[in-house]
Amino acid sequence: MKQRTAEESKAWWQTNVRPDTTVLYIAGDVSPEQGRKLAEQYFADWEPAGDAPKQEAPYLPVKTKTQIYLVDKPGSVQSEIRVGQVAIKRDDPDYPPSRVLTQIFGGSFDSRLNESLRVKKGLTYGASGWFSADRFAGTFNVSTFSKTPSTAEAVKGILEEIDKLKTDPVTEKELSTSKNFLIGSFAGQRETPESIINDLWLIEYCGLPKDYFQASLKRISTTTDQDVKRVAAEHIDPNQLVIVVVGDAKKIKDDLAKIAPLTEVKDVLATTQPASK
Repeated sequence: MKQRTAEESKAWWQTNVRPDTTVLYIAGDVSPEQGRKLAEQYFADWEPAGDAPKQEAPYLPVKTKTQIYLVDKPGSVQSEIRVGQVAIKRDDPDYPPSRVLTQIFGGSFDSRLNESLRVKKGLTYGASGWFSADRFAGTFNVSTFSKTPSTAEAVKGILEEIDKLKTDPVTEKELSTSKNFLIGSFAGQRETPESIINDLWLIEYCGLPKDYFQASLKRISTTTDQDVKRVAAEHIDPNQLVIVVVGDAKKIKDDLAKIAPLTEVKDVLATTQPASK
């Protein structure tokens, strides 16, 4: 990678960090008058340098059939496992019910994923799965780890639980527990000025309506078992998953290759770090 000069960095900053595309938030024990005075004091003479550059949204990766990417870490006693795919954006009307699905599937200790992989099968100390939504795209993710000999079994267990989202009915207990947690924890997650700023920035950045959080809470409260099942069916495709495993390839490659097509990937850090003296 080419190293930027100080002048190049300065030019980039002046072109891209500019007052006509900036939003300033202040939260805390500060009155509107004080906030306005501070903003004028420090930013009143900030002028844009030329026209704002046109920005293009990043491209989304093309979905392909489920496949495994294996990064070799010789001698590893355990393997890190990630599973995911491109999913819904933040402004998608299915995002609120997807949060209910998240809690049921992999968002808590008693979720289906953790119950299966940790409690029943003893394959890991913890497993989580969730929807993450942003402005241009989102992801469906699963994260866990397992001992080297049980790596393939853990991957199989994840895929089985994903399949069950489409077949196993959502119980009344799962639904009520998840909804009560999401609604009940909302206020407690917004006790600091920083958390309020983050909410305001999310609304601005993603172009959401100002009543976004009120509407989301209402939608969560009315989410049904059929909503959860529909979201799983429409936004999770078990046949188009990306599975990344980091572990001792020599010991786990053959078993993983029986699950899905496998590609070995070079460990970039191992090949770029200077040799120790």
